[in-house]
Amino acid sequence: MERACTILLVPLIAFGAILIGSYSSGTDD
Repeated sequence: MERACTILLVPLIAFGAILIGSYSSGTDD
């Protein structure tokens, strides 16, 4: 069960980091 949680958690953190990075860099407007 821990393995499945990690498999879901890793892409979620990566997606969140990309989203925050895009949001922070995308404040051109």
